[in-house]
Amino acid sequence: MLKDAPLPMRMMGKMISPILSSVAASLADTMAEQQRTTEWVMDDARGYLMGDPAVTDLLGEPISLGSPFSQSSSTTSINGKTQTRVELAMPVSGSRASGTLRLLATQDGISQMQLDARGQRLEVSLTRRSRSFGSSGTNRVNGDDNIIEAEVIDKDTKY
Repeated sequence: MLKDAPLPMRMMGKMISPILSSVAASLADTMAEQQRTTEWVMDDARGYLMGDPAVTDLLGEPISLGSPFSQSSSTTSINGKTQTRVELAMPVSGSRASGTLRLLATQDGISQMQLDARGQRLEVSLTRRSRSFGSSGTNRVNGDDNIIEAEVIDKDTKY
């Protein structure tokens, strides 16, 4: 593309090319992490919807979530402490009704869920979560869902 350009332009292109490829790789990593976060949040949201009797009475079962039509996420790092915030809006449907789910999640998990269906606005309970969708109950918003088990054995050692 730059082969017919003047020498200074070609030199600048050779200097900028590695920078742009690094930025593109970083952007791809960020987008992949955001996709994983969205999937984890949606999985947890499905569990909370199924665990709230008011939601299952309103929508019916099974409850399915559509792809988010509105999505916002931000990550801030202040004094080494990273905070993540995700906001999603998506269609939700059951055997009786369909509506819109709006939720807010942080690195600590989902903090607010609101369902609009059949002319009603319902605050989804975050106290019960159905386990039928593989929700482990662990914090998974930041991608850290590893569980480590350890057994402590006291051993007397004599020197």
